[in-house]
Amino acid sequence: MIFVVITAVCTAVFFTLTLIVVTAITYVQMETPPEMLGKVLALFSMLPFLAQAMGQFGFGVLLEVFTPWVPVFVAIAMSVLITIYSAKHLRGVPLRNDVV
Repeated sequence: MIFVVITAVCTAVFFTLTLIVVTAITYVQMETPPEMLGKVLALFSMLPFLAQAMGQFGFGVLLEVFTPWVPVFVAIAMSVLITIYSAKHLRGVPLRNDVV
């Protein structure tokens, strides 16, 4: 039963992340000048790999130093801070519905 729950949650998370990535790439393509598009998209695709490696390193260090609950709460706090920061800075970004 727990396997089914984990699979369902992971599927929902991956589905949501796919929607976010497609929307973000579309926005970046619309806002980037054509001559810089290759460089910007290369950076855009490299950043998640770097963030994943840094996150795993930081999480590993925290697990070695603290009890397992401390890194979990740090991850939750960072997620909340990123959400607040993103909401504050993306509030003025216009949505374009004319893109096909």
